[in-house]
Amino acid sequence: MINRIAKNIAWRAGKWSKRSASEYLFRSVGMSPSLKVTSYTTQSELLALYSLAKELSDRPVAVEIGAHLGASARYLAAGLKPIGGHLYCIDTWMNDAMPDEAIDVFSQFEENTFEVKDLVTPVRGYSTALLDDWPYGLLDFAFVDGDHSYEAVRDDIAVLLPHMKSIATIAFHDFFSHPGVAKAVGELLANGDWRAGGSCENLLWVKR
Repeated sequence: MINRIAKNIAWRAGKWSKRSASEYLFRSVGMSPSLKVTSYTTQSELLALYSLAKELSDRPVAVEIGAHLGASARYLAAGLKPIGGHLYCIDTWMNDAMPDEAIDVFSQFEENTFEVKDLVTPVRGYSTALLDDWPYGLLDFAFVDGDHSYEAVRDDIAVLLPHMKSIATIAFHDFFSHPGVAKAVGELLANGDWRAGGSCENLLWVKR
C-alpha cells in the first residue's frame, strides 16, 4: 500500500523519483518543496511516514519520539494537514541519542517546522517522563525514533501503550539495523494485541 501511494504521488508529479514525489506532496499541502532538512531517515522512509499519517482517521493525534531537526515532522505534518491532525514532537533537542556532538538544536527544529507550527507542537524533555503524565489526549499514531537501546525502546513502548487508541499505529525507525529496537518490538508483538503492519527499508510499523 505504501509503495503504491508513493508511486502514485510520483506519477502525478510526472517523474518516477522519490525527490519528485516529496516535492509534489509538499506543494499539494501548501508547504515549501525546496526546504532540505538533514535526516538519518531515508527518502523512502519519509514518504512511508507521510502515507501512514495520511491514512489515519479524521482529526488524528500523533506523537513523535525523537524529532531531531524536523525532517520526519515535516512529512508527518504534510500527511496530517488535510485530515485536521496534530503532531506532538518529544525530544530534548540536545542530540542525546545522536552520533553528533551534544549541542542544542531546538532552534533548527523550530526553523525547519515553522511553516507547520500550527500543526506541530514541540514538547521538550524525555519521553518516559512526559508520557507518564500526558495531557494531550489519546493517540492514533506514534513514531518512535529516539534512543535505540533495548531498554529505551521498551520504556518508550511501555509509556505509549496506555495512551494509544484501540485502533492505532506505532512506527519504529531502525528496526532492522538495531537489535535493541527489534527485541523491544518483538516483545510487543508477542503479547498478541499488536500485529506487524508493514515495513519500508529500515522502518517497521505495527497496528491494532
